[in-house]
Amino acid sequence: MNQDRVTKLLEAVYRVFNHACPNPTNPKPKWAPKPDGTTFCNLAVNSICFSFGYVGFARPTKEDPDGVVTANIMHDMMSDPKNGWIKVKIVAAQNYANTGALVVSAQKEAGHGHVAVVMPGEMKSSGSWGTLAPIIMNIGKDVFLGLKASWAFQSPPDYFVLSSTTGETIPEYAKEASNVI
Repeated sequence: MNQDRVTKLLEAVYRVFNHACPNPTNPKPKWAPKPDGTTFCNLAVNSICFSFGYVGFARPTKEDPDGVVTANIMHDMMSDPKNGWIKVKIVAAQNYANTGALVVSAQKEAGHGHVAVVMPGEMKSSGSWGTLAPIIMNIGKDVFLGLKASWAFQSPPDYFVLSSTTGETIPEYAKEASNVI
């Protein structure tokens, strides 16, 4: 485990989490879910990606200087290895996060998908999935830190690791079959 990378990942996660979760120093966070159902998972994931030097999700405009692609577009972009992401199996996702690599869980849905960041931790059993689930930071209709991914995703999402954050070549056995080149 690379402790410096783990520390960097956790610092980015906690910084972003404070933009979404009410706390004594931030009682009205800007990324908390809105009463109309608006959520900010894409902004949260983009901010953490930016901490790791990845700016591929940013789409600033004159009207929205902080513009970011949607969760569905993030999924599409991460699905293309040319963008620096590799789709990995669920256990590999947690293992990479435990070394401080940036891992994003993503699920496309009609209209509005969802993304979250996998945190260092120990996978937990998910009754609804019937398998183990990684630990995530979730900024969405529910905002939480350190719970299993099945709290945010009804079915197992796809997992993508930013290859530049692993410090190694990702072995073929860790990749999802659809992403093996």
